[in-house]
Amino acid sequence: MAGISAEQIADLAIPCEVQIAPDGRRVIYRLRPLSKKDEHMSSALWLADLDSGQAPRQFTAGEAEDREPQWSPDGRQIAFLSDRAQRGTAQLYLIDATGGEARALTSREHKPEPIRRHW
Repeated sequence: MAGISAEQIADLAIPCEVQIAPDGRRVIYRLRPLSKKDEHMSSALWLADLDSGQAPRQFTAGEAEDREPQWSPDGRQIAFLSDRAQRGTAQLYLIDATGGEARALTSREHKPEPIRRHW
C-alpha cells in the first residue's frame, strides 16, 4: 500500500462552518485549504443539495477568503464575509442562493483591521 506524501497532505482542504438551509434541503459550507500557499488565505464556499444526490458544487470563486456563510430566514440568500475587495479586510456580502454575483453590503473607508482566524 502506498503512503501519503507531504504534497498530498498540503493539498487537502477541510470543510468547516457548515450551515443547513432553513428548509433542510441544502447545506452551505466553507472549504478551507489545510496549508497556506500564499500570503493571504483563500477559501471558497460550497453548496450541497441534499435532496438531489448530486455532488456539491463550488459556490464562490475561492480567490479571496470567503467565510462564515449564513442563510437568510427564507433560504433565498446567503450572507458571508469576504476580503475580495481588499485582502485582509473582511466585508459583508450577500448572494442569491441560486448563484450569481455577490454584492457588498458594507464598505470600509478607514484603516483596515486584520481578519481574526477562528481555527
